[in-house]
Amino acid sequence: MECSLSHSPSSLSEKLSRVMFAKVVEYLTVADFQAFHPISSRCRDGLRYRLADDPTLLREWETHLANICNRRVWVGIRVKPQEVESCMEIVKRRISVEGTQFFFNRVFDGNATQAQVWNELNPMLWHCMKKRESACLMAYGQTGSGKTHTMFGNPEIPGEEGMAIRAVRALGALLKQHGRKKSGKLPEVKLSFLEVYNEKVRDLLGDQKLCPLSTKQGRVEPQGLTHYSCNLESIEQDVVHWINEGAASRVVGRTVFNPQSSRSHAVATLHIHWGDCKAEEDTTSTTRIYLVDLAGSERAGQYALSAQQLKEGSNINKSLSVLGRVVSALARGGKERVPVRDSTLTWLLSDAIASNTARIFMVAAVQPAHAAETLSTLRYAHQYSMYGSSDLDARVHQATERCRSLRTSDLPRAQNEFDEILFKINFQGRVAAKWNLATLRNQAVRITLESQALFGSNPFFTWTDAHQGKAFLRTVGYIRQSVSGPPPAPERADLEDGRVVLEDQPQRADAPFGVWWPPAIPLESLEVVFPGHNGRSDTVLWCPAGAVANADAPRSLREAFGKLQRVEERLQAGESSLATLCQQLSEQQQRWMEED
Repeated sequence: MECSLSHSPSSLSEKLSRVMFAKVVEYLTVADFQAFHPISSRCRDGLRYRLADDPTLLREWETHLANICNRRVWVGIRVKPQEVESCMEIVKRRISVEGTQFFFNRVFDGNATQAQVWNELNPMLWHCMKKRESACLMAYGQTGSGKTHTMFGNPEIPGEEGMAIRAVRALGALLKQHGRKKSGKLPEVKLSFLEVYNEKVRDLLGDQKLCPLSTKQGRVEPQGLTHYSCNLESIEQDVVHWINEGAASRVVGRTVFNPQSSRSHAVATLHIHWGDCKAEEDTTSTTRIYLVDLAGSERAGQYALSAQQLKEGSNINKSLSVLGRVVSALARGGKERVPVRDSTLTWLLSDAIASNTARIFMVAAVQPAHAAETLSTLRYAHQYSMYGSSDLDARVHQATERCRSLRTSDLPRAQNEFDEILFKINFQGRVAAKWNLATLRNQAVRITLESQALFGSNPFFTWTDAHQGKAFLRTVGYIRQSVSGPPPAPERADLEDGRVVLEDQPQRADAPFGVWWPPAIPLESLEVVFPGHNGRSDTVLWCPAGAVANADAPRSLREAFGKLQRVEERLQAGESSLATLCQQLSEQQQRWMEED
């Protein structure tokens, strides 16, 4: 559509009224407005005309914009165009590699242009700058995947400018607008450009001098870092010139994948002082926009070509690992320590990635020809997508971690404590009065010696040697089932479990159970299981209800068992909650699949 509008004759373009463009808008969804708006001024006029005519649609559009602009983290994936066979499958927001699926805010295939990537970021970054919130715009990926091209591009070729250059252009327009509202008083903008090389901060605009980090007014500041003041009338040209100047000093090296691989993290920072506060040191009136080109992730031990590159790769991977741990800790929430000072990079960017108002925008570049490296990049980027996303991903992660902690830590600890107490009671007390989980989970009983007479007066039961032994040793069992009436007939006639075969009893047709039994005396039969120990099988005995007495476990054992039960219940509830969250996440991903 863009191409047809730009090449159509002016006479035809004049005939396309805003009413006709408003008709086009009727066939679009609210999610399509974001891509339709920047095509041309005619599209913008048609969209405004249509929204003014439909208040309901306007509210939906405002809600959609609010949901987009209030995202704390936005993560997109950009696939480098290559002619070789791809290792991945892309369906809308889903990208699959070797059977593993990932969902991101946006996935750009190899045909995506710099403008298309920027159009996704522009509304969110514009909203962030208008609210004077610090933001971090970063490019990440395997070396040679095109992340530096995505971040900076080629400013000399129209349309090939990267995210950083387009962000500067948008910032300049915003600040000029702000100055007009303030009667010509323009905000002050300064640029600094540094690299983090082997955990040291080097000034790319100041002859690569070292700048140790320090804290000033609650913010991390590299000492002695060069700052260039920007003229808002020529801010884009100035920034491009200074970035090119600094990039020439950046450390690069030849690797297996890229002959000009970045060996450091480059951080260009725009310091915006709005000029409407009393003190220059008042940080509430200062906004920072970080433009970060992260060094290429790599398997240092496998791809390093020298000892120096091995050291560089180790430090690169360390800072990336700490950055991932910081984001993971923030995504999990709670009172977990956030290790921002474990790496120079994370400490430097702490106010952009860890503050309550910070916004992070990441584009992860991948190469479709390298499955292993692509999978590693996607997993790393997925950590960011959980941080501040629609909290389902984070909640699933938190629930998974809670279940893992209960299963691998709390439950074994409670089980060991229970086993220790159980061992002391079973083998330091009476030998036969042994307890186990089965007797504690059910109604624990023991057969009394006094109940032998009850057996003698009951035609359905007989006192056996097994009953005598269990009663004499006060062995603890548990009730497996209770039957109202006589017990069921045994499966075999040779079973000596206390039941009497009815065929051996005198039959009476007028008796309720086939034999005479006083109607005034209720009959209840109990099946009692005595668990076997040391590899022996369980013993099952039947007896009338009055033949057993409740057995109480020692207090210490009851307390240990109660603790074990509570942990098991928490684990069961956690796994149930996790299953529900996973189902909700699956449904959400399915909705994403159906969206454009």
